[in-house]
Amino acid sequence: METQSKTPLKELPFACSKSELVALYLNQMTEDYILSQINTIIAANRPNVTPSDGSPRVRRITNKEFMEFVAIHGAPKGYAKPIEDQ
Repeated sequence: METQSKTPLKELPFACSKSELVALYLNQMTEDYILSQINTIIAANRPNVTPSDGSPRVRRITNKEFMEFVAIHGAPKGYAKPIEDQ
């Protein structure tokens, strides 16, 4: 009988950039889908940074926006699920 050693799951970053978010999820969904989803979340949270074309011109994603993305799509492969505050 073989024993399989599980690699420990990594902790999610506190916050990240859009390019880091794409790198985390690229093996699970397309880059266009990831960017579309995070831009929608950013626009809802920071309407003052959304120009008329609808694409927020920000690079850094706040923790709140990142956690909202993770809540919708789950933790990326290889990462632990975030612990919810009680």
